[in-house]
Amino acid sequence: MNRGIHKEKNKVVQTIIAISLSLCILILMVKFALAFKPFYYFEVDRLNIEATSNISKDEIIKNYDYTIDYLLGREGTKFELPTLPSSLFGQVHFEEVLKIFSALDIVLILSIVVSIIGIVFLYKKRNFSFVKQASNILTFFPIVFGVIFSLNFERSFIIFHKIFFRNDYWIFDPQKDPIINILPQEFFFDIAIFILIINFVIAFLLRILYHKKLKYLK
Repeated sequence: MNRGIHKEKNKVVQTIIAISLSLCILILMVKFALAFKPFYYFEVDRLNIEATSNISKDEIIKNYDYTIDYLLGREGTKFELPTLPSSLFGQVHFEEVLKIFSALDIVLILSIVVSIIGIVFLYKKRNFSFVKQASNILTFFPIVFGVIFSLNFERSFIIFHKIFFRNDYWIFDPQKDPIINILPQEFFFDIAIFILIINFVIAFLLRILYHKKLKYLK
């Protein structure tokens, strides 16, 4: 009886650590994709944003860089683009996005702490099933969302905003908030796929690590 209870507790701990580790990796990959500005620079040319927005490339990059630095907490709390105008609703929206990223930072710290403690605990027991579980989660995530995004990204984009925002400030008027012209929906689709691909690669690497650990234990 006690052995069965102990086994069930181990499974619960494994699952908690796997979820925590997966969450940690997902958030880190989102932040990495956000901070990796060269991806956007490539998109500026690929999507011909300079022509469609009627804004020079230098100005596009300057305002994009500011926006990213702002969302990463490097520009204070008031959103104020270097050269482009912003409406009050536009400023409020970016301030709300900043709050979401700040909340993600807290979740990230907690998941890192839980993951480290759990990994140390399970490593001592030579139990690495959590690595396989984390790999499964990180494989499932990009496959499911990749299919959803591919079928109807616009609908997914709208649902995402309705879940995370209690207003419609995210629906920008290009005349009042021209930044929307340099952030086309195609860019958000590409960066979403970029994040999913990275997660899929990490899932694959975790699976390799898991099998190597099994061979080591044998």
